[in-house]
Amino acid sequence: MKKFGKTGLCLLLCAAFLTGCGQAEGPDTITDTTLSVGRKGTVTSYLVGGFARDYYDISELETMVKEETAAYNASSGGDEDAIEVASVELLESDPSRVMIHLEYDSVESYCVYNDTKLFYGTVEEAAAAGYPLSEPMVSVKDGSEAAEDFLRLALKQHVIVTDEPILFYCPYSVAYLSEGAVLNEDGSVDMSGCQGTGIILMKK
Repeated sequence: MKKFGKTGLCLLLCAAFLTGCGQAEGPDTITDTTLSVGRKGTVTSYLVGGFARDYYDISELETMVKEETAAYNASSGGDEDAIEVASVELLESDPSRVMIHLEYDSVESYCVYNDTKLFYGTVEEAAAAGYPLSEPMVSVKDGSEAAEDFLRLALKQHVIVTDEPILFYCPYSVAYLSEGAVLNEDGSVDMSGCQGTGIILMKK
């Protein structure tokens, strides 16, 4: 089955544009693509992109998103709730952009549907899954650089590992970040400054 996923949604949003032109609580206001990871591994996705409503109907986009997610759910081992479409709507702050709000039952569903890399679990689990643990890490408290083997000494701590240069809301307080990542005042993490794979180390 051809998966629509985030890549497909982005292409759709771009086509529409061209034809006319601390924790996992999530943001109060959506302005850019954002991901929120829950403590049990659920994922809330807010995909934001350009939308020329004079040339494309928002209801058509919503129907397409629902059809694609329903097709994925039907093919994912009978789990009808793997992905839920919470909303498809224009941004109040900018009607030329649209936000697609999806709820995933797991990180795995998110990765398969979007054909991307995202890991959430302990450092020990990340190592067992083959993720690199030698990334330079910086303390969000004082900006100091952690020792080279720092991650291997924090096996029970939770991490998010990703190659997506977007905004993340995390299930626990952030302690260390890969170089280039930025902790915002509201507790979210901007991963757009990371080169390649980025890591967020959290503390309970």
